[in-house]
Amino acid sequence: MKYLWENTDENNTVSIAELIQYLGNNGLSADRKTVSKYIDMLSGFGLDIVKLRKTQNQYYIATRHFEAPEVKMLIDKNLLTGDILKNILTSSTRRIELYDNEESVDILKYLSKADCVPLETKEEINKFLAEYDSSKSVEQDKEKIKEEVRNWKVVLLYAIVIALIAFGIVSYLLKWW
Repeated sequence: MKYLWENTDENNTVSIAELIQYLGNNGLSADRKTVSKYIDMLSGFGLDIVKLRKTQNQYYIATRHFEAPEVKMLIDKNLLTGDILKNILTSSTRRIELYDNEESVDILKYLSKADCVPLETKEEINKFLAEYDSSKSVEQDKEKIKEEVRNWKVVLLYAIVIALIAFGIVSYLLKWW
């Protein structure tokens, strides 16, 4: 998975033979069926692996962000490497900053409790989440204040209308006196 993640995109594909060679260079052995099975398994877990059907099938990872179930699976299966963790953190914090994405908040909370995440990274995550919670709280406070101001404007408008009506009634009565 690490090799696919770091070395593939729509312009740079990889075949099963290349994956087997990479595994061999790193002291691991695998056959075509095993590698193919693992690619299918990763796809089944939601990783967006595209298969281009050619003489030798070519593969690449299309989407680079993770969703909460995928991250949990990677942690549970002990497949979370430093580069993948970095990508998850970058994409999650970016989605939170841009879209206020609650699922990304859940991912970061899950990562902050995972044993496989380094302590320094956990501290960074917790700091980011604290800042996020603080800014979210400020935004909620601003919304409450805006709502109160709107309510007071309505009350003030009613008071002005009542005062004008009362003034009109008093003026009318004074004409009759």
